[in-house]
Amino acid sequence: MKKWTILFFAILLLFTCGCSAPAGTASGAEGLTSEQELLQRRREDSEVTGEVTEITEKLFTQQINFIYYNPSEYLGKAITYEGIFDYGDMESGQQFAYVFRYGPGCCANDANVGFEVYWADDAVFDAEPNDWVKVTGTIEQVYHDGLQYLALELIEFEVMEERGAE
Repeated sequence: MKKWTILFFAILLLFTCGCSAPAGTASGAEGLTSEQELLQRRREDSEVTGEVTEITEKLFTQQINFIYYNPSEYLGKAITYEGIFDYGDMESGQQFAYVFRYGPGCCANDANVGFEVYWADDAVFDAEPNDWVKVTGTIEQVYHDGLQYLALELIEFEVMEERGAE
């Protein structure tokens, strides 16, 4: 058991450590570019190619965590995944929607994995809490109560008949 624990932490360390260029820089002869220009180019590239990253059921937690650990690689890019729809409340009293799956943890549901989801035009969700849904949208940075985090601006939202692995 001790060997598996050490192996797990070694792999976790490998995934969380790495080298990257400072934010707002580009490689090659292009030199420095603004973060906003970079995000706009990524959105345009995704729209032109129709590229959508699918978060698979088998590696769900790892793929979502990779996005959180490497947000600059995903900001403005489209992803799609399935999960449980629910609402949450912030300390300010504002309500938000999110789509998640239960992650690994020691105590019941202590590690939910997913993103807050929202419509750009504040449309109403046609789903009930605990519905299994498929979402497609772009990864964006949002701000609530002075905090910055990642969320999914929706392009598509569909309530599914069949549930996946929760």
